[in-house]
Amino acid sequence: MNLRTTVSYQVYLTFILILSGNFITTNAAPMIQLEGKILSLSRDTINVNDMFFKIIPTVKIFAVDGSSSNLSSVRVGNYARIEIQKYNGKLYVDSLYLMTKPTANE
Repeated sequence: MNLRTTVSYQVYLTFILILSGNFITTNAAPMIQLEGKILSLSRDTINVNDMFFKIIPTVKIFAVDGSSSNLSSVRVGNYARIEIQKYNGKLYVDSLYLMTKPTANE
């Protein structure tokens, strides 16, 4: 391998890394948080305060005590705080924290 090939490879790699960084920055939106009552729940969607969101397969769920939990422990009627990411124009639940009661007025 000669120097020209090595320099070309480094320039190409740098370009790809910069391009991928711009893609992530422009498509990722700031996180949104919402608290409320879970009105309906399925394997891939959740309704909190009459707002529907998709649930990603890697959703992080936390019990009231802060320990890690799973989707089967979440019930309709529970209170929760959800953290939402917007990606390609759609809203996805990234994290769900179960609560004993709402912290704000509904």
